[in-house]
Amino acid sequence: MPIIRGHHNFDDHYTQMPNAWLRDSRLSFKARGLLSLIMSHAQGWSLSINSLADENQEGKDAIRSAILELESLGYFSRSQPNVGGRFGESVWTTHNPTDLPLTENPLTGNPTPKKTITKEDHVKNTIDQQVKKDEKPTKPRPHPIPAGFEPSADSIKTMADHFPWVDLKLETHAFKAHWQSTGRNANKTNWNLTWENWIRNSAKWSKGKQEAPVKKHQFTGGN
Repeated sequence: MPIIRGHHNFDDHYTQMPNAWLRDSRLSFKARGLLSLIMSHAQGWSLSINSLADENQEGKDAIRSAILELESLGYFSRSQPNVGGRFGESVWTTHNPTDLPLTENPLTGNPTPKKTITKEDHVKNTIDQQVKKDEKPTKPRPHPIPAGFEPSADSIKTMADHFPWVDLKLETHAFKAHWQSTGRNANKTNWNLTWENWIRNSAKWSKGKQEAPVKKHQFTGGN
């Protein structure tokens, strides 16, 4: 009895994917699952590591590891075009992978030789290279003076040794009042060094106005 197949509401909601891709023994099941998910979306669909982590049970590290597997074997690539001098949205492009292993009807007398480098080693090396590439030294950002700012003990000792005639406690009060005053838009990356420069300038200004006492000022900080 012949079968007449009608049109069903799921006809336009299926994924076409070569069996060889799903049977690629070089890929982990995690990477095969991600590849299937990528292929299930239509062209132009927006994907990112963050969105994949939010919508699935895998963490960002696991997703990033699967992505590097697929990229290293040529299944897809990522690019970030420059739009008007700024990097635009990351674009994921699928490709036909290279050097797919033979999985159907292999010759028993002449099996495909195995590589001495394991897949885990290859993926680990790729991840290490990506991590080194992504690691960039971060510069401290300028910020307002903290509400409870106090100079470090080392800075206090250094300034007291070099400028014993300066009243460090008095100058610290003046320093904080100056930078915390209303209307001042002051941001520094290192307030401890800024305080040291303040003390140096104060020492130069007061050097010619008074003789250096033989006893150093004792500074314990605080208000």
